[in-house]
Order: sequence, then structure tokens, then C-alpha cells
Amino acid sequence: MTDKKIHSPPASGVGVVVLGMHRSGTSLTAHLLGRMGFSHGGPLVAPRGDNPLGYWEHAGVVDIHNRFLTALGRRWDEPRALSAEDFQGPAAEQARAEIRSAFEESFANEPRWVLKDPRMCGLLPLWDEVFETAAHEVLFFHVVRDPHAVAKSIEARDGLSREKSFLLWLRHNLDSERHTRGRRRLWSGLEDFVAEPEAHLRRLCESLGLEIPEQALLAACEEVISPSHVHHAAVDWQSSALGEAFPWVRDAHAALLRLGRRDDGDTHRDLDRVAAVLAAADRLFLAGLVGPVEALRAEMISDRAHLAAEAEESTKYALSLEAALADVKKYVKALLEELAKKDEYILAQQAQIAELRSRIEPSSASA
Repeated sequence: MTDKKIHSPPASGVGVVVLGMHRSGTSLTAHLLGRMGFSHGGPLVAPRGDNPLGYWEHAGVVDIHNRFLTALGRRWDEPRALSAEDFQGPAAEQARAEIRSAFEESFANEPRWVLKDPRMCGLLPLWDEVFETAAHEVLFFHVVRDPHAVAKSIEARDGLSREKSFLLWLRHNLDSERHTRGRRRLWSGLEDFVAEPEAHLRRLCESLGLEIPEQALLAACEEVISPSHVHHAAVDWQSSALGEAFPWVRDAHAALLRLGRRDDGDTHRDLDRVAAVLAAADRLFLAGLVGPVEALRAEMISDRAHLAAEAEESTKYALSLEAALADVKKYVKALLEELAKKDEYILAQQAQIAELRSRIEPSSASA
């Protein structure tokens, strides 16, 4: 069997940024691209029980993202949107500098690379300069999973409510769509991707002008892709009660899946409408109600960290006092032992003096 070839890659190299909500198949996608010869760039986040096959995330990049969010008092499961001001302060400048350094060290010299972290959906503005100046053809590959399946998976892993998971699903997907609009991008529904991975990967390769032997592509899919990896099934949002109860999620899901077929103005307007309603809800509810609670939670986390640091210092001081006390006890014991020896010596001298007196006194009496 002769391998079918798919176009020649540009000499400068290619990069794929995999985007999608947590538990949406982005790890599987990044794993598959790595199997096809794309570099993950450096030390990876270690596999854990919820993802035993690995996350395929650059550990340094994830650390940069987490430290940026922490500096803003945020976390990956923060329901509020980041503002334009959040990307203009000192925390953002520090993150951009660290991102430039990490990219130069781990990706800049790779002919093919893949970068994946679900946090990037909302943090892409930190990467704009890097992607615009990189000597690579950068493609943003969006993986969209059914929001109900995502919520079930998030509930099993993190215990989050269905409603919060839906909100996070909206936030991640709407943010990533907005930040990549007008850029080279592809969209794929996870369920369709798992059913026909070769077709989606061929489309990706063709979009990048990338040459991958057909046999290698098929072998990678056979090795990595398995329907058993998808533990929660999708639902029919158009006819189920979920669609009526959560129309924003239903409409956004339908529009995002349409982007896989046509990335056009009508679909953009549908997504913008959902984003506008969500932004209004942010101003009405999240900023006024959830915001103060989240700020208090962030303050409590900071206080807890401060108390933990103080407790650690107190423990170190107590240990140093215990060590000093042990030294003092050793010194006192040595002194007592020395005094005991001297007491023995004095007693021996006194005994000798008494013996001498007993000898002298009889001699004096006889004289």
C-alpha cells in the first residue's frame, strides 16, 4: 500500500492551538496530533486519575496561566468574564513576558507544534503578540462537546452543579470564538470527531498545507481514538426539555456546530446575540451578587495562605528553639558531669588530707 500525501507544509513550520472547554476532548486531540509528529514543546502536566492517558499540556504554560489568574483573584472555574482592563495591568505584562520566553524556548524552533490548555479560551489576548510574530502558520482548532456531557463529566470530577458547568461551557466557547474570529480556524464537534477522526484530521492537514502520510494518519487514529474514551452521551437539545430550560446553551451549541460547516456572518450574529445576553446577565447578577462573594472567597484564600505561611514560620522558629534547648540541655549535662568529676576529685583530696592528719596527730601527741 502506497501512502497518500497531503500537500507540502510551509518552510516556516506550522502550529495548532487546540481550544475547547474542559472535559471536551482537547486532551485526546492534542494526544492525537502529538502521535502525528507535532511537538508538545516541553515537560507535560502529569496524568491523573481523571485523565490517565494524559492532558498533553505544557506544564510551564499552564503554570503561567494559573499564576495570572491567581494574580487577578480568579480560577479556571471563575464564572465572571475577564475584562479588557485585566489584560492591561502588571499581571498581564508579566504573563506576556513569561509566555514569550516559554514559546521561544519550547516552540519557536519546532517545525510542527501543538499547544493546548482550556484556559487559553479566555486568555488568548495574552498570546496575540507571540502568534502574530511567530514564524509558523498557526491554526486554531476548536473542539466543541455537547454541554450536557461536559456538565456530567465536570460533576463527576469536580462536583460542580450543572448550571455552573453550563455557564463555564458558554464562557469558554464564546470567548474562544470571539478571540479567533477572522483568524485561520477550524471547528469540530467531539462526537463527530470521534466517529470520523480521519476526515477531521485530513481537513486540518489540508488547511495547513501539511504533508502527513495517510498510513501514519490512520495508525494514529487507531492508536489514540476510542469511543470508550467518551463516557457521557450527548442529548438532543432541540427537542429535549434541556433546550427549553437553557435556551442560551441550546442556541450557542447549535451555532458552534454550524461553524464546522460554514464560518459565516449569520452564525456569528447568532453567537453575538447569546454573548450579549450573557454579558447583560453578568452586569446584572454576577458583578453585583457573585462578584462580592468571589472577592470575599479570594480574600479568604489569601488570608489562608498568609496564615499558612505564618504557621510555617512559627513551626520553623519552634523547631529552632527546640534545637537550641537541646543544645543547652547537652551543655548543662556536660557541666553537671564535669562538676560531678570535680566533686569526686575534691572528696578524694579531702580523704587524703584526713588520712595525713590522722598520721600527724598521733605523732604530735607522743612528742
